[in-house]
Amino acid sequence: MRVRAKGRLKADTGRDVSAASSEMGDAVSYALGHRIRLDVLVALNEKEQSPAELSRRLGITMSKIQHHVDELAARASIELAEVRQGPGNVLEHVYRAVSRSQYSAGDMAGLDALGQRVVVGATLQNSFAEHLAAFREDAMRGDDPDLVLMWNWFHLDEEGRREVRAELEASWRRMQAIEARSTARSVEEGKEARSVVISSIAHPRVRPAPADRPPFGSRLY
Repeated sequence: MRVRAKGRLKADTGRDVSAASSEMGDAVSYALGHRIRLDVLVALNEKEQSPAELSRRLGITMSKIQHHVDELAARASIELAEVRQGPGNVLEHVYRAVSRSQYSAGDMAGLDALGQRVVVGATLQNSFAEHLAAFREDAMRGDDPDLVLMWNWFHLDEEGRREVRAELEASWRRMQAIEARSTARSVEEGKEARSVVISSIAHPRVRPAPADRPPFGSRLY
């Protein structure tokens, strides 16, 4: 028996947006605040899995995995994908990550304010989980010649923001083309490939920024 759960991007419009937004922020902070929850999020970024499968894959006891899965699900940090028949006719709950890897302006425009907040929170949660897990396992090594770490704030007018968005969208399409060529080389020439996490985020700064950028702002390793 399989019961599929529908994707959940629509928000409860009857709730107070400000209160629900605060809850979303707390949920993201909670999800990223524990090593096991990070491992669960990263694993579910790859594919849907049950707590039993997560337990076997991560080498963590079932009781601990079930606790953290329940906590993440209760805070809508992950969602139920399906209920299926497991070994011994026991029903298994299978979970998945709650965010796609890319949302267009049209996707976001089709959601209400709270729905947009849910998308942003889930995207930040899933991408930061990958970054933090890699940092914890020392996968961001300073001696890696291809490691890229960049951040800064820029002073932009409305046209400038549109130009940045267009540049990032074009860059994302180029990276997808690069991945296709890498995949072809792996198949045809047997070249080794590994998963590399890339994220693009551009948003208004919460506090007014001084005109001079900090010395630690833009770093390329």
